[in-house]
Amino acid sequence: MADQTSRDIVVRKEDDQLILEKSWRSPATLFFIPFTLIWNVIVLTTTAGLGLSALMFPHVWLGFGLAYWTLAMIFNKTKITASKDGPLRIRNGPIPTFGNKDLKPED
Repeated sequence: MADQTSRDIVVRKEDDQLILEKSWRSPATLFFIPFTLIWNVIVLTTTAGLGLSALMFPHVWLGFGLAYWTLAMIFNKTKITASKDGPLRIRNGPIPTFGNKDLKPED
């Protein structure tokens, strides 16, 4: 069966499985890319001479988190796989994040 797209969800059938994929990209991604870059440049330039002691500032950790989340928003997809014989599988990737689950029919 050919791929079908409904807005930003791609639906396809492979063998005995139904697969739905949704990209994490959204209009918010266009905001987060420059915001994260500017945030991290400012933080890195203001803490450059501190060495490892810069890690005690929460702004540095927030910069790490923003960079990780922005990369996840750019590259990640959620993939839901349903089959007759197995569990409903929910996977997020390729950047590791929360939310991966296997739901058995009895759940």
